[in-house]
Amino acid sequence: MSDDIKKAVSKAKPIQADNVEELWPTPKPLPDITASGDADGFPFEALPPALMQAAEEIARFSKVPLMAPAVSGLGVLATALGKKAFIVERDGHELFATFFFVLVAGTGERKSPVFKYMVKPLNDWELAQDKNHAKEVRMIQNNNEMLEIGIKKIKAQSAKDDANLEELNESIEQAEQKKRSIPPIPSLYTLDITEEKLFQKMYERGETYAVMSAESRRVMESLMGSGRGGMGTGDNLYLSGFSGDKVSRDRVGSGDGGEELVMYEPSLNLTTMIQPDKFLSLAGNKELKASGLIARLWPVWLPSLVGSRFEELNEEGLKWDVLAPFYDHVTSFIDAVQPLNEQGDLTRHKAVFSGEAQEARLDLYNRVEGAMGDGKGLDDVRDIASKAVSQTCKLALVLHLATDPDLLADATSEIDITTWTKAEALGGFFMDEAIRSQRGAEDGEHLRHAKRLLDWLRIKGYTEIGAREIQRSAPRPKLSRSELVDVIGVLTEPPYQWLKESGKTAKGNAVYSVHPSLFEIEGK
Repeated sequence: MSDDIKKAVSKAKPIQADNVEELWPTPKPLPDITASGDADGFPFEALPPALMQAAEEIARFSKVPLMAPAVSGLGVLATALGKKAFIVERDGHELFATFFFVLVAGTGERKSPVFKYMVKPLNDWELAQDKNHAKEVRMIQNNNEMLEIGIKKIKAQSAKDDANLEELNESIEQAEQKKRSIPPIPSLYTLDITEEKLFQKMYERGETYAVMSAESRRVMESLMGSGRGGMGTGDNLYLSGFSGDKVSRDRVGSGDGGEELVMYEPSLNLTTMIQPDKFLSLAGNKELKASGLIARLWPVWLPSLVGSRFEELNEEGLKWDVLAPFYDHVTSFIDAVQPLNEQGDLTRHKAVFSGEAQEARLDLYNRVEGAMGDGKGLDDVRDIASKAVSQTCKLALVLHLATDPDLLADATSEIDITTWTKAEALGGFFMDEAIRSQRGAEDGEHLRHAKRLLDWLRIKGYTEIGAREIQRSAPRPKLSRSELVDVIGVLTEPPYQWLKESGKTAKGNAVYSVHPSLFEIEGK
């Protein structure tokens, strides 16, 4: 502190500890939507062994929180699975494994290395397919050109007086049916895309695709409507792709440029990493909240390891053999060969719950439904809670198949109670994080600044402080004058009254006492 502040503080009359509770009740803890510094609540034991092994190795080598590769890996598995399998939650309600994972971490938290290593099996598959793609395109183009030459010859015969137009039309139709469409470039996901282009990519790839990125600021901006000229948000396709609902794109165009495309069962996955400011901007978007997109996100605030990521000489490099089982599982999902039905269409794998697992799902559903009643605890987050059980069922599908990818070759399989229990543990964590994030985002950015200030006061041991000293000495990012006013307003009024005016400086500026109980909250 400056000498003036120290003198002013020394003359101030603090509230006495023996009557503080009577005059100054213990304030309510500030909501904190950022990570508290550990991941004790994440049920790592519920993850498939191959994924857990890969996540631990990447976390060790890259010195990142274990949750980062663990959650990313779930997104990779769901992307690889696509529409090859579905889970029957209950008769008449079938779900694909679609998730919107959003990992929130600040600058310098090594988001890119995590993403790079976790999506490698997807990239490797694309590269392997791309080698044959150019050759296949050339063959199809040659085939179609030769068929077109034959069609022209057939049409030329129509000029003859004795031409049988019906037979000629039949010959043309047979030739047209032999034409093949140019296959799209092998691709399972994109990093940055508009909603319109995403529709096209999904339509060309069997109605399934993913958006995955280690830095998704532009994706988030697109969702919020950036570049749409004030025509609303860009979340319609995301909503349909999450739920598997029919979606169409109809364009008038010019001449023959009109377009009428329909996807009947779209399947879209989202796994992104984003900085806190952009996520809070997204979470606070009123249109996206009203549409239900925010409630479909599963945000995970990653704990920061900055300041503890020390290196030692002769550290082991990345052990690729440790990652191999997970990579093999991902590739097995992508390359799974499934039988054809009587119509010649691929038969998707159907997973159902065992009797015991069905009862456990029903119990969870009824507990969540009851908690959404007025005054029952989840009434303010019904939009999130109402999707929790279905999302847990999707997790059960991924965990089930990740333990035995060969099941995809079978028509059906049964999910047992052990797998359901693991899925419920994971689903509970993600739902709690989503609820915590929504409630925290609604409280506003100024509460985050207030929480950061309290942590600093506790660490420094300041029992009193002036506003000027807060602005000068508090940790970066520095508070603007208006932000400081907001923060002091939060901390001097119930229910978060951790500061109380106790004196004035020589220049008449307020000096605040800090509630003694702040120093009893270890590590907070």
